[in-house]
Amino acid sequence: MNHLVAQVQAGNVGVVFFRSWGADETAQALGMSGGEFNWQYANQFNVVDNGHYITDGVATGQYDLGYTYMTSSPNPGADTTVLATGSDAAALIVHNTWRVAITPFYGHVDGWDDESILATQITERTLQWAAGASVVPLPAAVWLFGSALAGLGWLRRKPV
Repeated sequence: MNHLVAQVQAGNVGVVFFRSWGADETAQALGMSGGEFNWQYANQFNVVDNGHYITDGVATGQYDLGYTYMTSSPNPGADTTVLATGSDAAALIVHNTWRVAITPFYGHVDGWDDESILATQITERTLQWAAGASVVPLPAAVWLFGSALAGLGWLRRKPV
């Protein structure tokens, strides 16, 4: 575990906790939780912070993820931000310094097809963020494309 913590602190890897049961010691070592994880027997997901990459574009408020139950942390670490809660406690937590996250993903063995589109998107964006993937937002991509076209036009007009 010390090697993992060192790699995370060096910025070499990111970590996402899905089923956090049994991973309490690792999560505590990474500053994600001040205690043990619990389970929330509910599928309601309340986005409380949509200013992070993971929740960007998701309005704050209640959503049904379609899960039977999900991971929760009644005591998130001091250097973390809670992006969403469940019925009992924090459900989507990110570390403020390292690429470490606790995501609410979990379901029921017979209910994998019940997961909502938002649940899939939250899981995907959590993995992207932890992996350090960066996506150029559409407005920036359009601006870059437009400036490239303008530059080519300028070169074409320039007398040789």
